[in-house]
Amino acid sequence: MREIYNTKLNSDLVTLSSCQTGLGEFIHGEGIEGINRAFFYAGASSILMSLWAVTHLRSSESIMNALRKAKLELIESDPLSHPYYWAGFIASGKADEIIFPRSLSKWIFLGAFLVLVFGAIVILKKRLRKKT
Repeated sequence: MREIYNTKLNSDLVTLSSCQTGLGEFIHGEGIEGINRAFFYAGASSILMSLWAVTHLRSSESIMNALRKAKLELIESDPLSHPYYWAGFIASGKADEIIFPRSLSKWIFLGAFLVLVFGAIVILKKRLRKKT
């Protein structure tokens, strides 16, 4: 936010389209303090923000696939199926880029689990051989 505060904007509208950019901390007498305050301080007249989480981007989807899935969910939902709610969003640029790639921790956990299972099998076989 410090970088935004130090920016000089002359903008009628700033659009923040990532997860929950409209959220912030409620302060008595001040309202909600969030990232929008930094943009107002920098010179923006108005700010368009999101209260929703961008869920499909978090599931290791490319930008275009995440947008496609979100649109399909809206199309398939009864109250938000009209294009008014979903058609205004498009992806441009490197839309095949994955913002949140799958982490290696899942593979490390799986590998450790398999090593433990394999080790348990080896130990059980040795014990069974000693008994016979």
